[in-house]
Amino acid sequence: MASDKHLAQLKLGVTVWNEWRQQNPGIRPNLVRANLSDLDLNGANLCDANLTGANLERANLSGAKLERANLSYAKLIVADLTGADLAGASLEWADLEWAGLFVADLTGANLTGATLEGAALNWANMNGTIMPDGTIWADMNGTITEEVAITMPEKKWLMANG
Repeated sequence: MASDKHLAQLKLGVTVWNEWRQQNPGIRPNLVRANLSDLDLNGANLCDANLTGANLERANLSGAKLERANLSYAKLIVADLTGADLAGASLEWADLEWAGLFVADLTGANLTGATLEGAALNWANMNGTIMPDGTIWADMNGTITEEVAITMPEKKWLMANG
């Protein structure tokens, strides 16, 4: 369950949240299963945050810093992640249906089991990204795909400079 203190701090707005994060660099925010749907989190510093199972449907996470964040099982349906930094993030079994990941940095992110149906990954940096098992239904036009590992049941594919 999410920390009431961390959730209350985040709901004060991105400016206040980012200042709090800067003043408390050793705190790893606990936002497990938090309902953050429809929130404007544009530019929020959520690095290293635990957002396991969080509801981020329709949230504005454009430009958010989500490096090394745990977004496993999170609901990011129709979320705007344009320009978000998700380097090293865990998105295992996350639902990213129709999410906008334009120019997002997914370097080294783990998308094992994630749902990407309709997700827009245009010009996203996917170097070293572990992709979902099974079929990927996403627009990857212009995506940087050097060293993207796509795992499928009993098969592993490596795309290089795709």
